[in-house]
Amino acid sequence: YLVPTEVHNEILRIAATTGIIARDARRFPMGSDELDIPRYTGAVMQGSYVGEDTEGTETQNDNGVARLFVKTWMTIFRVSNILIADASTNVADWVLALAAEGLAYRLDREGFVGGTYAGSPFIGLLQSADVTTQTLGSGNTGFDKLTLPEASDVIAQLDTSMLDGAAWYMHRTVWAKLRARSTSGVFEYGQSNLASQKPTVGIQPSGEILGYPVYTTDVLPAWSSSAISTKFAIFGNLKAAVAFGDRGPMEIAKSTDATAG
Repeated sequence: YLVPTEVHNEILRIAATTGIIARDARRFPMGSDELDIPRYTGAVMQGSYVGEDTEGTETQNDNGVARLFVKTWMTIFRVSNILIADASTNVADWVLALAAEGLAYRLDREGFVGGTYAGSPFIGLLQSADVTTQTLGSGNTGFDKLTLPEASDVIAQLDTSMLDGAAWYMHRTVWAKLRARSTSGVFEYGQSNLASQKPTVGIQPSGEILGYPVYTTDVLPAWSSSAISTKFAIFGNLKAAVAFGDRGPMEIAKSTDATAG
């Protein structure tokens, strides 16, 4: 008897933590290769009160531009004809699910890390000169040396208008070390109630620091990368910090006679 090998319609894998940038960054639809976004760079625009028939002065107007430019993301899957014939589900949908997860992971790398690795055409938060840097105290070169007073100073760097929706982002091994910090047997980063802060979709917070949720992502530096002058964690509101351009939906093309190496 010739019994064909069956192919299950589920992908067995350990999915990476992905989708933070795609979910939380501000998305801008794009119809061309470049998009300029007006960007106000000045202080608070207060204006002034003047008396009747009094000449007013020019309002502060420091405008800049944030520029988005298009790069095409692609990936190639090699799938055998036997797999296509024996699969009990649409292989194109199966592959597209893998590709979507891969793209979400790549977007997280670009948004958080950017040009710190080869092949990245984008900047990323850790590389941006516009991001305020909080330096730990003298001699604190380990990523687990972030104390609560320093975390409070980091929070104070963010404008009040952006605190609603702000969060911490770091590697899971860094959060594991911070969560284990204790003084006289008392854990500094105690347990918290995050029920009211959990998003409805995607990655859920792993804890909180001073009332703000902590999200872990594998794209940020791990605890083993601790070194002097190394940026490792981010606190901010991604809606205000990251602009994400979207040119259009993903497409999949099938070739039956190509050779892919």
